Formats: sequence, C-alpha cells, structure tokens
Amino acid sequence: MEIATLPTSSLSPLASIDRYPLTVAPETPLADAIALMSQTLNACRLSNAQPLAESKETTKTSIGCVLVIESDRLVGLLSEGDVVNLTAAEFCLEKVKVAEVMNRNFIAIKESEFVDVFTALNLFCQHSIDYLPIVDDRDRLVGLVTPHSIRQEVAKLQQKQRELLDSNSALEKQVRDLTAQLQQQIKCVSESDRRNRLIAQIASRIRATLNIEDLVNYTVAQVRQVLECDRVLVCQFARDRSGNIIAESVAPGWKKTLGNQVEDTCFFNREKGEYFATGKWICPDISKAGLTDCHLQVLEGYQVKANLAIPILIADRPNSPSRPWGLLLAHQCSGTRGWQESELELLDQLAVQIAIALQQDQLLDRAQAELAQRSLAEAALRDRSKQLKNAENALQTSRTQLSDILNSVTASISSCRVFADGDWESDSELGAATFTDLTYPEDVKADLEQFQQLVEGNISRFGIEKRLIKKNGELMWANLTVTLICDLDGTPLYSMGAIEDISYRKRAECELQQLKERLQLLLASNPAVIFTLQPAGDFATTYISDNVRAIVGYSSQECLADPHFWSSRIHPEDLKQFLVGFANLSGPENRTSEYRFLHRDGLYRWLRTELKLLVNSKGEPIEIIGYAADISNSKCAEIALRQQFEQEKLVEAIARRVRQSLELAEILNTTVAELQQILAVDRVMVYQLLPDGSGKVIAEAVADECSHILDRVFAEEVFSPENYQHYLEGRICAISERDGRDFTPCLVNFMQEIEVKAELVAPIVQLNQLWGLLIAHQYDRPRQWQEWEINLFQQLANQLAIAIQQSLLYQQLQSELNERKQAEENLKNSLKEKEILLKEIHHRVKNNLCVVASLLELQSETVTDSQLAKMLAESQHRLYSMALIHEKLYRSKNLRQINLGEYIEDLVTNLFHSYNINDNRIQLQVFAEPILLNIETATPCGLIVNELVSNTLKHAFPNGTSGTVSVECYQTGDREIHLFVKDNGTGFPKNLDFRKTGSMGFQVICTLTEQLDGTIELSREIGTVFHLKFNELKYFSRL
Repeated sequence: MEIATLPTSSLSPLASIDRYPLTVAPETPLADAIALMSQTLNACRLSNAQPLAESKETTKTSIGCVLVIESDRLVGLLSEGDVVNLTAAEFCLEKVKVAEVMNRNFIAIKESEFVDVFTALNLFCQHSIDYLPIVDDRDRLVGLVTPHSIRQEVAKLQQKQRELLDSNSALEKQVRDLTAQLQQQIKCVSESDRRNRLIAQIASRIRATLNIEDLVNYTVAQVRQVLECDRVLVCQFARDRSGNIIAESVAPGWKKTLGNQVEDTCFFNREKGEYFATGKWICPDISKAGLTDCHLQVLEGYQVKANLAIPILIADRPNSPSRPWGLLLAHQCSGTRGWQESELELLDQLAVQIAIALQQDQLLDRAQAELAQRSLAEAALRDRSKQLKNAENALQTSRTQLSDILNSVTASISSCRVFADGDWESDSELGAATFTDLTYPEDVKADLEQFQQLVEGNISRFGIEKRLIKKNGELMWANLTVTLICDLDGTPLYSMGAIEDISYRKRAECELQQLKERLQLLLASNPAVIFTLQPAGDFATTYISDNVRAIVGYSSQECLADPHFWSSRIHPEDLKQFLVGFANLSGPENRTSEYRFLHRDGLYRWLRTELKLLVNSKGEPIEIIGYAADISNSKCAEIALRQQFEQEKLVEAIARRVRQSLELAEILNTTVAELQQILAVDRVMVYQLLPDGSGKVIAEAVADECSHILDRVFAEEVFSPENYQHYLEGRICAISERDGRDFTPCLVNFMQEIEVKAELVAPIVQLNQLWGLLIAHQYDRPRQWQEWEINLFQQLANQLAIAIQQSLLYQQLQSELNERKQAEENLKNSLKEKEILLKEIHHRVKNNLCVVASLLELQSETVTDSQLAKMLAESQHRLYSMALIHEKLYRSKNLRQINLGEYIEDLVTNLFHSYNINDNRIQLQVFAEPILLNIETATPCGLIVNELVSNTLKHAFPNGTSGTVSVECYQTGDREIHLFVKDNGTGFPKNLDFRKTGSMGFQVICTLTEQLDGTIELSREIGTVFHLKFNELKYFSRL
C-alpha cells in the first residue's frame, strides 16, 4: 500500500468520505465478492427495482469496489475494472479467492492528511484511479472516497452558494434603505438651513436700512427662490377695501401684477376674516377651495392655481391691538401644489419680520414729524418772546409819555381815548359808566380789592391785567395802571389810570400755551424719548421729555440734574462706541447708535439713539437734538435669532461631520470641542455606559485650568436606577447649583468628586437603550442654564445618537462586507474546484466508456458467431457516441452545454471510419448549426444519429454502390430543433414499419425519441429521409 502526501486546502472533505464501504476478508471467494458488487450496482441502475434494506455493511450504491480487511488492517482492493480485466483474460473465477487477485499496490491516504476534495482529485488524476481508501495512522480503514461522494459535496457547495447570494440580496436592500433615510435627513437639514439663512438675512436688512421698498423687494425675490414657486408678492390694504401690490417677484412667462390695484369685495366681506382669525390661508387648489365666483375670477385673472397667504399685522401704538396692514402671498401658476408646513412657517416668520420693519418705519416717521413740529413751535415761541420784549419796551416808553400827559388831563378823557374804538357816542356817555360796568364780571372782585388797598393807603399805585367790555360787547385784555392823587394833607382827591391794550400779547400767550400742551401730549404718547444736548463740552442734557421714566425708570428732573447722568449709566463695553458717535457728529448726517443702558431696576436695557446737529446760518453749532427708543424686545429677538443661527450652524456642522465621516471618535471629539467653545463652559464630555453598569469618559474638551478625566472609569454606584429611567425617557437634567435643592446622593457625590458646581446632562439613546450621556460642567460658580443652551444640548445629543447608530451600522456593514468578500473568494475557489472536478468526472466517464467499448471490441474478436460479433460492434458504436459527448464537455469551457453541430459532425465522421468507408464511394454532407444543448438532450440525440447513420451505411448502398449521406440540423424561432438524416440509396422497404420492427436499433431510436418528447417521421420519396423534431429538455441546473 502506498500512502500519498499532498498539500492542504481550506475546503473540508469530511462529508465526502463514505464511512461504511463494502468490505470482505482475503479468503472470501471471488465469485461472492463479484456478486456483492453486482447487487449494489444493480440497486443503483434499475429504476424500477425495490430499494434494499438499509445496512451499514452491504447496502451501497454506485460503488464498484470492495476493500479487503485482515486483522482490522486494509490489505487490498478489488474493483470492477479488475474483474473486467480478469474476464477479458478468460481467467477462471470459480475457485479463486479474493486474496489471489486483489490489488495490493493500491493508493490510500491518511485521514489526518485528507484536508480537502482536491487531495482526492489530484490523486485520481495522478494515478488514474477511481477509488481512494482513507486510513488512520495505524492503517486501519476509516472510509472510502469516490466520485459519487465528491458529487454530493459539490451539491452542498451549490446550496451554500445560493444561501450566500440570498444573504447578499438582503444586505444590499438594507444598505439601500439606510441610504434613502440618510438622504432624506440631509434634505430636511439643508432646507431648514436655507430658510434660517433667509430669515437672518432679512433681519439683518431690517437693522441696516429702513427703506421699506428695498426690504419687501428683497424679501419676495428671496422667498420665490427658496419656495421655487411662480410668484411671490406683497399686497397693502387701502382704506377703501382695495389692495395695492407694492412688491412682486414672478417667474418668466407669467403675468406681472406689480402696481395693480385689487378690488375684491368678496374677499373683504368673507375671506379676509379667515386670514386674521386663523393667521393663514392655505389653498392647494383654488378650484376646490369653495371660493366665491368673484374671488375665483380675480385669482384666475392672475393665472393662480394654488395660493398661500399670510397676513402682515402691525400695531399703531404700544399695547394697542394689531390691525391688518397687508398680505404676503405665494402663487403657484403652473398647477396645483400641496404646501408644506415648513413653507407656511417660513412665510409666517417673514411676515413678522416685515411687520417689525413697518413699525420701525412708522416710529421713525412719527418721531421725525414730532421733532419738526416741536422745532416749529420753538421757533414760533422765540418769535413771540421777541415780540413781547419789543412790546414791553414800547410800553415802558408809552408809560413815561403817558405820565407826562396825565398831569394835564383827567382820567375820563384818558378813558375816552382808550375806548375810542368801542363805539362810545361821546365822552359824557363813557364818563357816565362806572368801572364795574366796563370790567368783565369775573375780574371785578380782584379790581375792587386793589382799589381798597389803594384807598386805605396800603399802596400808592397798582397794576392789573383785566378784561374790559367794549360797547359792542367784545372783550379786550388791558393792562390797567392806577395811581391815587392826594392833596398836601394826604387826602385822596381822585385816581388816575392808564389803560394799555394787551389783547395781541394775550392771544399769543394762549396760542403758545396750547402749542406747549399739544407738544407735551405728543411727547408723552411717543414711545421714544426726545431730548436736546449742548453741542460742545460735556454734552449736558438741556431738555428731555417726561416719558423718559417709562424707558429708563428715572424722571426728567433726575436726568437734567446731572450733566453726566446719561453717559455714566451706559454699559462699559458700549460707552466708547457711544462717545465716538458724538465726536463724529457733524454735517447734515444723523448718527445712530445702539447700546445698553442701566435701568433703575438694576437691569440693562437696549436703547437706540439717533442724533442730529443743528447749526445756524453761519454753520455754527446751536444744539444737538435726538431721540432714544427702547429696542430691548427686538434686540433680544435678534440675539435669540443669532443664538438660534449659531445653534443650527453647530448642529449642521455636526450633521455634516456625520455625513463626511463615520469614525465615531472623530465625531465625538469635534462635537465636545465646538460645544465647549460656544457654551463657554469648563468641560464638555461624552460618558458611555458599559455593560457591567459602570461608565467611562470616551470624549472630552476642557478649559486650560481644568483637570482631565478622559478614559476614566466610574463605578456602578455613580449611576442610580432612578436617574437611568429618567434619562431613558429623554429627560434633560439641568443643575444650576449643586447645593440648591435635593438630588440623589450618588449624583451629589459624583459632582463633589470632580468639583462641579453646575451641570447640564442630555441622554444619548440607542434602540430604546441608554447608550451614554452628553455632559457640560461649570466649576468656578453656579450657572443658570438658558433655554437655548438646553435646546442646543438636546439637538446635539440627538445628532450624536444618529452618528453612533451610523457608526455602529458602518462597522457592522464593514464586517459583513469582509465576510462577503471572504465568502465570494471561497465561492470562486469552490467554483474552480467544481469545474476541475466536473472536467475530471467527464474525463473519467469518457475513459470508462472507452474501456468498456475496448472490452467489447476484444470480446468480438473472440466470438465466432457473426451475429453476436455484429451486435457487439453496434454496442461499441453506441458507447463511442456517448463517450464523444463527455470528451466534448471536458475539453470545453462550458460544462453545461455542448455544441450539437460539432458533435454530430465528429460523430458521423467517426462512424464512417468505423465502417472503413475511406474511398469516395459514399459521400458525407453535414449541415448542422452550432446549437447549444445540455447533456440530457445531446446524449439521446447522438444515439439516434448513431443508429440512423449506422443503418444507412449498412443497408442503403449494397454491393458497393455509391451515393450520398446527408445530415442536417437547425433550430427554428420557437426553439424547436429539426434533424434530418438522408440518403439517396436503395430506399427503406415499403412494407416495413420502423416503429414495429424487431430491430434493436429502431427500438432504441423510438425509445430515445419518446425520451426527448419529440417526433420522428420517415419519407421514401427520394431515397430515405428520417425527420426528427424535438425541444431541449429542461432539467434543474447543476452549476
């Protein structure tokens, strides 16, 4: 026995070993051994026989050998081929023992070295054997490897291949689904970012300019690009229930409506109320919205198919109800459109921004109008003051002159002159009237009191402003000066008075007082504070309106008492910029500044101040006039918007990192670093929960003065079950002060251990399991966490959850892809092994068929009966026709199909050589298309051709006659195959039916035609023509 040694491979051969082969003892008679093999082979070949009872010793199928065992050791092998050789050599088999004829020089392999089927395959090829015994290290029989057992192993490889392909299909579908989800998330984030940028740009425009026309034009243009609709416009309402289109952005090809006046009474009577009751109107299809005919006609006139409208509401004064100013509308003209909630939210936010700009514009117009009105009033007051001063000077001169005149005239004459324009008829008529008759009743009492004081000597003269009644009933304001005239003894003689008409001055004073009251009312109702300043020096405040208390909490007297009152309460960070605005104040340009001012309540308020320098005709500064308005609400909104923008920018950056990189460590480190800078905290870290209940810090960003705790592991006691449940529900823990309220002892101990004063914690949840925590720490002081900080923390925790899920999925996919590559590599190797194996099997089958044909040829040489020799020759031809198919297969690259055209040509040529037709007596013509057929169809087809051509060569041309044999084969469009075997010889006997003849050849032809599910017809018109029609048989694929 020869033990073979071969290199190993990765494919396990254990399944291909037949552990219970046929075994006999050396003294077993050869006839019994042959009978045992014959029984087994017959059980394999007879399809209609009953299966043998299962037995580990004797029931074997498709095994043509027995193994000889002596003392538990393998000593020999007897194969079917050995029996055939003995039979061919006419060896007497009756009284021979197995030990006398067994093959002692067989090839065997040890089980420890039999690592794959290639080992058996190489030994089959190297030593031209069909049976390979497997022995252990003591040469005891383990089993037997045969081509049949190897084919079973190949079938298992095919099943594994199909399972791998099915698994790959499921994996690819999962990858496609995840890719679609990721793209949808990216699209949502991109659309949100685009809308937020647009809102930020418009808010920036509101701060940069107060030109409403530029603002609304910019807004509608940007909105149309973002929404990708056909038209966006702003419609302003008029008092007559009409609308004016003041701004529009329209796509090319659609009607322009800018400047049009819309008069839609149906809208104002019905639909307008819906706008301001619900705050919006969404119309995906105007034809199905139930609109009135007049309203529908207006919309169709503008080619509108779908409409989205948001009202623009403004308040005329603080704390007053809002009124509709107009509409912000989006139109889809190309067709109906289902408006998204995000698009409605975008228009709603932009309508609010436009309303803010409109209110700021109205506030500025009102303040400028009031300032202009106040300037006019002050100018008029200065003119009145100048006139009064001139009147006083003239009055003083008149008094001096009148004093001289009164020395020579009487009081009655003076009175008469004063009332000359009162239509008094004569001096006597005027003199007859008493002073009470001439005095307005409400002034009589004060006049009498003054006369009483004069008569009693308490005063020597008095002056009083009183109203006198003219004869025509008109009132005249007069300045009465009365002097008492006495004699030398001091006895009163008479009184002398002088009357000055001051009606003009009184009217001016009244008008001035009315103007002051009106201006005071305007200043009190104005939300902005009006003030004036000195144009140089310390810029002390010279005037400030009384409504200053509502803005800064201080009265106007307190503001005027201290020249440095205003500048001393400006935030130190804003003071320099505020003073620079004063220094650069020159020319006609106004200076505007925004700063924080300390309110009486101790909180800073945001103010906007606009200053203008007033100069005289020579260009010299007179004073500085300006206003200050509280912009805390809009500034807080701006700061909140900027914080939101920064927050969304950071979230977008994290999302972009997630899309660009699937490395979890890189994503975590980037997130904590950027979050630590934005929140300005001492530490931001990611705390991962471990399976044993403990936790580990896997990512950290800390301030320079803080210690590092990266990679530090904390015990299970740090994390209580109560906290775990809270975090699992998605709750955020915001601790402003460690000792501010009661917390779980484990949390307090944890914060004390790492010296934390304030903490913000957001959970990271994966597949309904708490994966870890995103934590921010403040060390130096307690900290009140803002709402935007908590929201930002929550969003980033959600982004990290997505990143972790994608990273884990990526790692899983990488592992599965590696396994898939390995499986594909194994599959390729397996397919290669299978291809070599199948070629070897076809080669062995071809050789075996040739051996059997050779045995028949040898047997025919020893047979004296010519009929028997002829039968053996025909069987030999049949075997050669089948062997030729297997030869074609193992020489071809395609192991599944054979070229029928080439096969028929080679087969017929071999038949001509077999019948020794070497001269040109019988001509051969083959017209066969290259039709590819499987072996199940090609084998019976080849046998049919073999029988038909053999029959033609034997009977068509007797006595050395000549002729032609033609074989044609083609395939029609319906895949049906036509085969013709023709000859122009003597012809087929007319009284002979080939289907009922006793000829074995025609019986084989008819049987094989039925096997092909085909038909065969005979034509005797010209020579003999056999026409076979069939289709390729469909069997399960073996590859």
